[in-house]
Formats: sequence, C-alpha cells, structure tokens
Amino acid sequence: MPRFVVLRHDCPDGSWHYDWMIERADPGVDINRPLLTFRVGVLPTLADRFEAERIADHRRAYLEYEGGISGGRGSVRRLVGGAATIEAFEPAGIVVLLDGSRRLVGVGEGSRWVFTRED
Repeated sequence: MPRFVVLRHDCPDGSWHYDWMIERADPGVDINRPLLTFRVGVLPTLADRFEAERIADHRRAYLEYEGGISGGRGSVRRLVGGAATIEAFEPAGIVVLLDGSRRLVGVGEGSRWVFTRED
C-alpha cells in the first residue's frame, strides 16, 4: 500500500516548515517514482483546511529518512506517516485518502494549493 510522511524541516536560518510527501503507486509505473511533495505550515493529518506549496518531488528514501540534508540545507525529522491513497490527481486537483479515513481535496494553480478535509 502507498504511504505518506510528514517531516519537520529545520532550516539553517532558524526557520522551519513541514514537508508532506505522498507515494504514488500507479499500476505499471516505475516503483522508484519520486514522492509528490508539498511544503505546508500545519500537519495535514490534523488540519481541516490549509495552504500548501507544491515543491520538487523528493526521493523515496525520505519515507524513512531522518537527519541532515546535503548542501547545508538543514535537517529533517519524521513526525507522522501512514497509508495514503491518491484517489485522483490532475494538474489542478488532487484527492488523497490518509490512513483510510481522512480525505483531503486539494485545488491548485502552479505551486499554490489549498487543501480541505472532506470525510
């Protein structure tokens, strides 16, 4: 079953944010496909509505990784993870089911997204 993870990313300048990463498990697609990744200011597992920034896909190793990030970009710590199912994904919309019960519907334009809980 596909998974998700939320990492706290502590930056060298003292700021921080969460990186929410979602595994995509499309039939017939490379199992090494990178994780769909959003920068968020709240935990997606708790918020009913939140804004997100779509950032570059991340390596699958981040599903389990904690520690320093190369190039002096800070460090990450795993806060929460679990099962994830992407029910729909298009350039301007996504529906994600977390742990089989929390449905998040995201609407986006470019890198700016808004997610709303609908379960």
